[in-house]
Amino acid sequence: MSVLLRPPIPTARLPMLPLAAGLAAADAIRAVAGLTVDLRWPNDLLLGSRKTGGILVESKISGGRLILQWWASA
Repeated sequence: MSVLLRPPIPTARLPMLPLAAGLAAADAIRAVAGLTVDLRWPNDLLLGSRKTGGILVESKISGGRLILQWWASA
């Protein structure tokens, strides 16, 4: 799955986005499935010792605007 975002945040805070996305994904899995999810920073979601998914964030400047693209794998 891919998500295109154009957040109105300072570029200095961009490095926090993949970490926040990983935390949000882990929280969602815990809430919906009741499973224990661990995070291997910066972007891997683990169930037990097995990688279950990951978050990848890329950014670029286009037309003077910051473009972020997120990939989540499961």
